[in-house]
Amino acid sequence: MTIPHDRTFYDRHGFDRLSGDGAGAVAELDEHLAQLRGDISLKANVYDEAVRADFPAATCAMPINLLLWPERRMDWVLIRAGAGAAWPTHVHGYGDELYLVIAGEAQVTIGDTVHDAGPLDLFHVPAGTPHGFHLPEDYEGTFDLFAVNSPGVAHHLRSRYWASEPLPGPGAPDAG
Repeated sequence: MTIPHDRTFYDRHGFDRLSGDGAGAVAELDEHLAQLRGDISLKANVYDEAVRADFPAATCAMPINLLLWPERRMDWVLIRAGAGAAWPTHVHGYGDELYLVIAGEAQVTIGDTVHDAGPLDLFHVPAGTPHGFHLPEDYEGTFDLFAVNSPGVAHHLRSRYWASEPLPGPGAPDAG
């Protein structure tokens, strides 16, 4: 049986025409986000810093301010690190991560395996897998790692979803 696709049920109905006590707040939020996005370009250089978070011996920069798109389905950041820096082993319970080394060399840990990492090396980190990286104390230069997360997570929830232990098996509660 084929079910016909008829948009008339949805167009100018349902979520296109909210009502109730909270409808005005939703419209205001949509308008406010549109104003904040303004003329923001969706094109950037990987080294641009629209938004930056500083961590010990490393920075985490978003070339495009993705936080203005709370409905996004992915995040990406450039992590820049120097001598002795480490992104501690942690676990994402909410989705997969991709590491792409842009410049420099480090050791990347995924699960129980430590990998030597250099320019253009690519690593897939499945959800629930412990991972991180570290550089030696005497390292010279900068290690640039482009990380992509899917799905994206709201900035105020990100740290809650990092854990130092692997997640329990499928169907278990999130270990954040």
